[in-house]
Amino acid sequence: MGDFSTLFLVACFVLLICLFVVSSIYEQRRREAWLAEKRAIAEGHRPLSPEGFFELRNSYKGHMQDFDFMGCYVIHNLTNGMYYVGQATHVPQRVNAHFTGKGNGDVYADYRYGNQFEIYMVDITTTNYRRLDDLERDLIATYDAYNHGYNKTRGNK
Repeated sequence: MGDFSTLFLVACFVLLICLFVVSSIYEQRRREAWLAEKRAIAEGHRPLSPEGFFELRNSYKGHMQDFDFMGCYVIHNLTNGMYYVGQATHVPQRVNAHFTGKGNGDVYADYRYGNQFEIYMVDITTTNYRRLDDLERDLIATYDAYNHGYNKTRGNK
């Protein structure tokens, strides 16, 4: 009887380890799918260099209302790999501020230093989000912009 109970305990222990491993793999895959979905929100839009952004902005002179939308933006420093995520009711105006010295000072300093950037602008109406705060928080988490980027907070609540 002792051999059976020992064998049973070992089998239960092995089963628990297997369940833990499968659960960990499932969680990792779920996290990777979540990250891919969130990255697709921003990266599904055409990236612009700051110079490309300025050209686009200038082409709307006199018609800025046609270039205006509410949403989030992702600024990616290609030189050092850091991200900055923000939200605005007037996204193009806010992006413009970052590259003209009236936004995030660290982004502007790196831009002036010659780092290369790409910008993604996301109109909230092109997403399934209803609140800018939620979209911004998810994008900050997706790009780890708080821990390894320019963001000073994890986003608004």
